[in-house]
Amino acid sequence: MMSKRTPSDVIEELLHQMGYKGTYMGMASLATAVELVWQDRTLLHAVTKVLYPEVARRCGGTWRTVERNLRTAAKACWDHGDRALIQEMAGIELRAMPSTGELIYYIVAYIRRHGLLDEFEAD
Repeated sequence: MMSKRTPSDVIEELLHQMGYKGTYMGMASLATAVELVWQDRTLLHAVTKVLYPEVARRCGGTWRTVERNLRTAAKACWDHGDRALIQEMAGIELRAMPSTGELIYYIVAYIRRHGLLDEFEAD
C-alpha cells in the first residue's frame, strides 16, 4: 500500500532538486519553515520573532540554532547546488546569495506559481 504524500514530502523533493542534501542539519528546518510560510505568508514579516522559534519548537533546538542551520544550508546550496533553479525560483538574476528569509520567500513563491501544493489547503 502506498502512503499518502504530504506537503513536507513535496517540499523536501524540491529542496533535493535545488541541491540540498538530507545530511544538512538545516534541511528539516528549511522544509518546516517553507511549509509554515506556505500556510501563512505573514510569518515572513517576523522571521526571527515568530518563524524561527516555531521551527525550533517543531524541529528541536533554539531559534538561534535554526537560524544558523538555515544559513549554513542556504550557503551550501548556493555554493554547490542548482543555482539555475534558485534563479528561476527568484524570477530575477541573483548576483549574490539571498538571505534565508528571501530564499524561503522564493521557494514558497515558486511552489505557488507551479501549483506544487495545490492538492493541499493553504491560505
